[in-house]
Amino acid sequence: MQKILSVVAAVSAFLIFGGCCKPAYCPSAPFSKLEASVHDATLLVKLTNSGDKPIFVDSELVFMVCVTPVDQNGQTIVTEEESLVPTIDKKSVKTRFIRLQPGTSLERIIDLKKPFQEFVWAYSDKMKNSAYERMAAIPKNMSVTELRISYGVGFLLKEALESYLGEWPKDLYDEQLTCSVPIEKKKDDL
Repeated sequence: MQKILSVVAAVSAFLIFGGCCKPAYCPSAPFSKLEASVHDATLLVKLTNSGDKPIFVDSELVFMVCVTPVDQNGQTIVTEEESLVPTIDKKSVKTRFIRLQPGTSLERIIDLKKPFQEFVWAYSDKMKNSAYERMAAIPKNMSVTELRISYGVGFLLKEALESYLGEWPKDLYDEQLTCSVPIEKKKDDL
């Protein structure tokens, strides 16, 4: 029994953190790839549709993409809020989401020396869910050694996005993808 649980845990970890395979339960799902690179404090995040069907995604790669800075001890560095981004109106939702055709990619460029846009949410069973877009920055006094980038929807993100947009975007691509980029920097580089 313990051996079976270990195999299930290993497969689950691969699917969650590896992110580069079709979900076993949905053989017709598109196949995508998430990549990232850093050059001169500029992060490039790239989502590629490697499948044979279009996928429906946020054209700005903000809602579904999370950039997490990590220190030399593997601890997450919490970004600092600089300002709020105005709430998106329902008409803009229709133009913000696009169909990414097979063989094409979307890129997002983030200048890590400046505040960057991110989607944040909070959930509590005792209060109303909170979700918003903000401009955030990596704290200047922190040494970042890695950036972890993830794409996808978990239960809480789905509820938060529904709350923020007023509805769940139909056919939104929600495969779990991850990648990371090592960073060689001193405190003042970012």
